[in-house]
Amino acid sequence: MARKFFAAILVVTLLVTGLTAANMSGLSRTAPAFAQSTDTVLVRFVHALPGGEAVDIYVNDGLVAPNVAYGQATPHLSFLVGDYTLALRPAGSDATAAALFSQSFNLAASRTGYRQNTAVIQADETGNLALALYFDDLDPANIGYARMHLIHAVAGVAPVDLQRTDGAPILQGVTFNQASGSVNLPVGNYDLVVTATGDTPENALLAVGNVEVDTNLLYTVVVMGNASGDPAPQAVILTTPFFSNPAQPEILTRIAHGSGDAPAVDIYANDTLILVGLQPGDITPHLPLPAGTVKLSLREAGALPNSDAAFESEVDLNSDSGAATLVALGSLADGTFNFSLFPDEIADLDSATARIRVINTVSTGPANLELSDGTALASGLAAFSASNTVDVPMGTYSVTGSFDEETGPVTISLPDQTFIGGTHYTLLVFSAATPGLSFAATSINTASNSLTGGEPTIEVAVAATEEPTEVTPVATEATPVVVVTTPPPVVPVATTPAAVTPPPVVSAPPTTQAFTAVVNLDSGVNLQCREYPTSAAFSLGLVPNGSTMLLQGFAGAIDPVDGQPNTPLEPGAFENPELAQDFNEIWLNADWAAPQGGTIRCWVRADFLQITYKGRNINDVGKFFELVDLGEIDAVPANYPGGAVDDSAIVVPPSQSAPEYPTATVNVNPGVNLQLRRTPSIQAESLALIPGGSDVSVLSRTEITPGTDIGAPQSPDWYFVQYATPDGSALITGWISGDFVILTFRGRAITAEDVPLADEPLPTGEVLAGSGSPAIAVPTEAPIVGLVTVGTGGNLNLRDRPSTDGLVVTPIPSGSNVIILGRNGDGTWLNVRYEIAGQGSSTGWVATEFVTVTRSGSAFPINNLLITSGEVDSMN
Repeated sequence: MARKFFAAILVVTLLVTGLTAANMSGLSRTAPAFAQSTDTVLVRFVHALPGGEAVDIYVNDGLVAPNVAYGQATPHLSFLVGDYTLALRPAGSDATAAALFSQSFNLAASRTGYRQNTAVIQADETGNLALALYFDDLDPANIGYARMHLIHAVAGVAPVDLQRTDGAPILQGVTFNQASGSVNLPVGNYDLVVTATGDTPENALLAVGNVEVDTNLLYTVVVMGNASGDPAPQAVILTTPFFSNPAQPEILTRIAHGSGDAPAVDIYANDTLILVGLQPGDITPHLPLPAGTVKLSLREAGALPNSDAAFESEVDLNSDSGAATLVALGSLADGTFNFSLFPDEIADLDSATARIRVINTVSTGPANLELSDGTALASGLAAFSASNTVDVPMGTYSVTGSFDEETGPVTISLPDQTFIGGTHYTLLVFSAATPGLSFAATSINTASNSLTGGEPTIEVAVAATEEPTEVTPVATEATPVVVVTTPPPVVPVATTPAAVTPPPVVSAPPTTQAFTAVVNLDSGVNLQCREYPTSAAFSLGLVPNGSTMLLQGFAGAIDPVDGQPNTPLEPGAFENPELAQDFNEIWLNADWAAPQGGTIRCWVRADFLQITYKGRNINDVGKFFELVDLGEIDAVPANYPGGAVDDSAIVVPPSQSAPEYPTATVNVNPGVNLQLRRTPSIQAESLALIPGGSDVSVLSRTEITPGTDIGAPQSPDWYFVQYATPDGSALITGWISGDFVILTFRGRAITAEDVPLADEPLPTGEVLAGSGSPAIAVPTEAPIVGLVTVGTGGNLNLRDRPSTDGLVVTPIPSGSNVIILGRNGDGTWLNVRYEIAGQGSSTGWVATEFVTVTRSGSAFPINNLLITSGEVDSMN
């Protein structure tokens, strides 16, 4: 009989954690492994099934991890490429005892010689134990960015979303036991919740809490627990540093806060935020940072990026070993504060031996530390200095010691800790408000004997091979409770769009912009871009959810020379904007760039945006006006109209009630377009071709008896819709068949009955706006599209250049569509544009072998693509 006892997650990354529950109960700052040969794979185990007993983990009959309890994680252990058998036995039982569960698994090397697997042993939908394999993406990204994904480890529950408490989506539609994508995030604080897919933060299933996201780290969020609440679902966050970027010199740098009087700080490298909320005594993972001279700036945690730095210094990041610990030492008050760099000795470390080093950051006297077996770690260690390394057999030790202060000796200690073989430990002696001793571990040469001692006993069964790919399979996410919500009723809308008037041309935007904002609304909802800062003003267009806008200023006092606009503004409403208590009282003047060129400047409500300043989120009105006081952003007279910034921009105004329109998403095969017709008939004149995946606003519907001809629509429903062309050149109304669309309203699924019936006589389609558009739209040449296919649950890396050494811009989930922009010289890489939910579009390069290229549903020859890499054509 299968026993429901345990789910183990095997994460093949470069992270090491101690075998403690603390590592699973919150976010711990952990560190990467440096050494890995081209024929090895790293595997980490996490006990993630609720109610499961503690177990001993065996691989090929060799004990590799004893006494792993629910909520605990092992370090990453290296294994040779090959086939293995995992067995689980009750903790403390004999190796000959019957296994509670066993299953074979394969570890295969990738093109680069690295493989980062997540293997989850958990109950499946039927209650039986099963093994699922995933892959963590540790490819380098630009400094100032991290990456996040989720693992859904709760059976029998619906898909979930991970989002911020302000509603901004992070990951959506993550399903139990199914691979999902990951997303790159700028460094910052993220207050996260888990919700049922499509639901709002107010109905959160689980509050994850604030996550301090630091640079060059993968954050794996594991949701575990029972849907029934016994035990209650919880979110566990594991951090894994990225690989170093081979295209530039880097040093693996751990940063420690050892100052006695400095507060929690945010750290900037060359003016880019890399760490947030570093507390006294905190030690970061070893992070790949640029080698050489780097300007480091410290600001009090949460301070604005343009505020005065508490400390700033140029530091030379170099170490012959390739790794070092950078420590903030001294006092800000007496001017002794500074950074000291201590190279880390990581060579020749045996997999059954732990290496320990002490750094004393206390200014008042020497420090002394020893292990519980009497091994001296530091004797009379001077202030602001590091000890020699001490190698000890792996095992469980406590640490005791003391340091001198003016009032006398201070005792410090660490309770029993498992010091893991093949691991480098840094112990930090510090004296802040509360003196203490902290530590961090870095995996150097962890193997199957690092938790047990002795010699490695694991042998490979059958060698495995893998074809080189550019694919990034990923991990998953969970939701503990199924919540079914009823979609709001659809508000009936007018079927006649608003009239179009030519907009004024306004001055061009600045070439650089510190303030940006991302439209942050429900899925499928667009933001009204208005001529003046009032909801009664004429709408210049709809800005799609997730679009980025450049902020020019906020609505201030009216310019008396211009007087009242044609849409009157409330007298005095903008005289004292600094008195606003919330962003819903503020209007912002912002620029929006159309996808194919041209910029529209308009007024938008601040509470519908996520505002950022130099990459830092501004979520507080007070912080916003601090930047106003510093002259970083100014008031714009509220009676200054919005309009086209240049002649190339086409203002496409929707109806005043457009935000209340239902949305129809075109659901056709990749590369196929949907006919937009003048009347509801397949014999009617075609006004435009709408690409698959496009969203249109549904104005009304009618019912037509389905025809019997071959290819005739089977649905009686036809929808009268409003369609803005992707390049902003035209706004067209017309009819589309209900056979080929998915209806939603404010992100919720609706039915045809929720759409109001059109009045008789039925409206006819027409071209409403456009630069010299003909009376009848002539469909433009269909775009060249690509369908990403990398296997179930896989991701394809979008890189910044056509090379496997290129930085990862973002992962693209299998099944996604991309727009093909061109190719490289030999056609092995495609230049594409990819639309990312909640982030706008990104361009970059993907490997050709994983993309099916079509136009209008037919295969498109790669050699006919434009070369956009600057290379010579080697295909024709």
